[in-house]
Amino acid sequence: MSSTLPKIGDRVRFAIHYKGAWRPLGWVRVGKDGSIYLGLLTGNPSVVRSFEKPASRVTKIKYDGAQELSKVPKSSRISFKASGEIHLGERVARNEPLESMQKPRQLCLMLFVHPSRYLPPKSKNPNDYDMGILGYEVDNLHPMYGALIVSPLGHSSVVHQPKLPNMTTFSGIALGFRGLSRTPDLLVQIVIGHGPKGPWPELPGVLVVQKDIRH
Repeated sequence: MSSTLPKIGDRVRFAIHYKGAWRPLGWVRVGKDGSIYLGLLTGNPSVVRSFEKPASRVTKIKYDGAQELSKVPKSSRISFKASGEIHLGERVARNEPLESMQKPRQLCLMLFVHPSRYLPPKSKNPNDYDMGILGYEVDNLHPMYGALIVSPLGHSSVVHQPKLPNMTTFSGIALGFRGLSRTPDLLVQIVIGHGPKGPWPELPGVLVVQKDIRH
């Protein structure tokens, strides 16, 4: 893992230690304007499935009920723009703008496949920054999931570790970014953990909340 701090524009690969190796689960990057980019790391996508539901009715993902997209994007990247646009491949959704954010917000929920399916990194780009999530122990009977949470970066040195409601075991990382052009200074947190017993998902996934825009 790296010894220096990540900078604006760096792709921060977050990893857990499993079976004697660091295994990156995904990456996050903050752009100069405060836009946030997220990707999951299991190689280039070969299949993409999509579904939409009212947020209050999402309890679990059923892959057989999802629509398989004919055009597969080159990467798993999702963009949370400072303007509030959310780019998912060629689709664009909307939520509240990051540039007017005044309180913490969960941008998405991440679903991970079993860590044995994530490979140790074989290469590193100049703007790649590797960060390990310490203190998390995988439980094969309890699937792992996580969240990307962003909040305005205050002046306090105390950073509270967030936890999702059903998590009984969790850990995470926190990254601060100052001097962004369109948003306030940001605290970006990745939390991972597990809760109820159950099967591991067959595919990694990201759930995002889209604002209901009525005309």
